[in-house]
Amino acid sequence: MIILGKTDPAPFRPDNTTKKITDQFCVLSEEGKFFELMYSTDGFITDSYLNPIDAGGVIENYGYDAMYMLYQAMHDYLKGEEALLEALEKTISYVFPNKS
Repeated sequence: MIILGKTDPAPFRPDNTTKKITDQFCVLSEEGKFFELMYSTDGFITDSYLNPIDAGGVIENYGYDAMYMLYQAMHDYLKGEEALLEALEKTISYVFPNKS
């Protein structure tokens, strides 16, 4: 998994409304799917929940920084794929004109 961003936690988890969310992250799975990784703790036990999220939800909840983090991760992991990275860099330069 690649962590792409963090946001203020939602008030409770979708799988169990009695569990308060302590930390909430946007992650990209090994299969290329986006999830919100939600951690809950009761002071003794910490557990997590993977909430599926679509690309629009990623931008809405985590902002364009998640896109930038995805580009940086791909840049590091895809050495030798210059054409793909060049296209992604152009996209990031358009979205973030002051970051390149």
